[in-house]
Amino acid sequence: AMADLTVIGITGSYGKTSEIYEGFLYMGELYHKKTGKTLQFIPLTIDDENRQILSGSPVVLHDYRQEAQATAEIIKQAINVPYKAVVR
Repeated sequence: AMADLTVIGITGSYGKTSEIYEGFLYMGELYHKKTGKTLQFIPLTIDDENRQILSGSPVVLHDYRQEAQATAEIIKQAINVPYKAVVR
């Protein structure tokens, strides 16, 4: 089922690796418990040189306790690499 709400994380691309606080992923579990719907997290980064916002593939967390650390790592890797899809 497609998610009804999307949460977007944004990071600057200033030549530094960005870290992710996995606690924010708990919003996905809380939202699912309250609504029964899935929350998508879409990793974004800012390409300062080309003045673009670049988006990665949506990431869905189904079980916070079991998947939070791995999901945070997936998002961290996604926001620290270039993307194919570009939002302007």
